[in-house]
Amino acid sequence: TSFPGVPLFFSQVSDAVAYLRMPEQADTVSATYVSDMGAADSWANPGASNWIAAEKAVYVVGSSAEGGMEAAEFVPFSDRTKAQAFADQNGGQVLPFAQIPETIIANSPSAQVSADFAARLHALSAISGD
Repeated sequence: TSFPGVPLFFSQVSDAVAYLRMPEQADTVSATYVSDMGAADSWANPGASNWIAAEKAVYVVGSSAEGGMEAAEFVPFSDRTKAQAFADQNGGQVLPFAQIPETIIANSPSAQVSADFAARLHALSAISGD
């Protein structure tokens, strides 16, 4: 199953990370971007032009920040100092993309939603013959 040239949007950063890390995820992903919260107006208004490559960002993991589904969220930053300041205020630890523990991803409520979302995408793809 593949989705060539089709952008996928996730309401939570943790959903995107879970999707990328799923063992059954076989799609070729050209690029993944997240909003740089260090350049955002606020948590409620993450911005429309402050995208950064997901793998180059650092993330505050385990903070009090909640995403769109009121689940714990990974908060991305391009600047480690801003990420640490956020963690100092809101809890959590600062980690690069590659060091976000699989256990946090697998045990989060958003990972279950992402797995369900991926299953539905694959089912739709099978129906369309891709």
